[in-house]
Amino acid sequence: GPERNRLLIETAEREKKIRILRHCSVAAITADSVILDVNGNPAEIPNDLVFILLDSDNTSDFLSEATESTPAVR
Repeated sequence: GPERNRLLIETAEREKKIRILRHCSVAAITADSVILDVNGNPAEIPNDLVFILLDSDNTSDFLSEATESTPAVR
């Protein structure tokens, strides 16, 4: 359940298997990186693939607008 998942995430972070960035938001997604705003400071992270998880009834509208306004999104 949720408690087990929390413990797994905390363990993975402690063992440096994952890095969790808190207090950040996505500023841009490019073809090969994600640019974050971390407490007002930019941070660029290389990436091969980006998963977008949305809880919205308008997901397809959001993704259509994002693709149109960001040519690097594929």
